[in-house]
Amino acid sequence: MLAVFLALLGVAVLVFIGEKLRLNHRYHPEVTRKFIHMSVAVFVATWPFWISWSHIELMSLLMFIGVLVSRYFHFFKAIHDVKRHTWGELFYAMSIGMVAVLSQDKWIFTAAMLLMGLADGLAAVVGTMFGGKHRYKILGHYKSWEGTVTFWFVAVVILLVCGVLNGPHEGVTLLLWLPVIATFFENFAVAGTDNLLVPLIVTLLL
Repeated sequence: MLAVFLALLGVAVLVFIGEKLRLNHRYHPEVTRKFIHMSVAVFVATWPFWISWSHIELMSLLMFIGVLVSRYFHFFKAIHDVKRHTWGELFYAMSIGMVAVLSQDKWIFTAAMLLMGLADGLAAVVGTMFGGKHRYKILGHYKSWEGTVTFWFVAVVILLVCGVLNGPHEGVTLLLWLPVIATFFENFAVAGTDNLLVPLIVTLLL
């Protein structure tokens, strides 16, 4: 259980850093929220290399309970500090366990977590900082071309490393269609459901 403790400690430290950044008003709230989103996802992506699948499933359950309690009592404001209605943080925790059960492959799990966290997070930051003039609306939610292109590009890099060069060793043609599919679901999945749909789609198609 030492590995579970270290994993929990790592997540707690990253959330704590996010809370400290939130109190520093020099940073945009979306940037501080996405710092937690990205850093935790990158950390979680390493778990299969040093934690068993059953422990990852346990961690997912513990994170889901923690986020649910935090959502009700407003403990971690950096996680929930968003104006739009979203259940993304709950889907985030849920997807970790579901991908672990479905994939049972270290590199597929890593790809799914990085797409959910890193690609989505960087897309949101780029869209927030630079996408003000090139926005479009999908299902009542604003997106930006800068953010969308960022997601697609990061998805290509992640799938190249985790799907072509390592893991399933898929052909390079994978890079022509899977990043596009992932970007499509990231655009149309609203209210935080992209945190569940994107990693699941990637897991099932890799």
